[in-house]
Amino acid sequence: MSLKRRPDQSNADLARMAFVTPQAMGELLSGLENANLVRCKPHKENGRLTSAGETALADCKKVLDELNGRMFPRMSAENRKQFGALLELCLIGLQDNSSPYGGRS
Repeated sequence: MSLKRRPDQSNADLARMAFVTPQAMGELLSGLENANLVRCKPHKENGRLTSAGETALADCKKVLDELNGRMFPRMSAENRKQFGALLELCLIGLQDNSSPYGGRS
């Protein structure tokens, strides 16, 4: 989904976004390229996603929409806002190298 929003992202950008090492992201991208879902060099017309990648992304979005429909209907708008804020704090914690528990390596 990140590539759909910003097809010009580097391997390092994608790795930071996914909280993985650049090496791990490189392996993931290599697998996606071998499956013809992404291009490792941006295409001048439509970025990294191939047509098969676009289809796979649409399929993933359907699954996410279904999951969201099952997870959130009992939450008020305020609950969803609080939940989002808590998740954001979790992500910030994962990026915090000064954590006494080790942080990212």
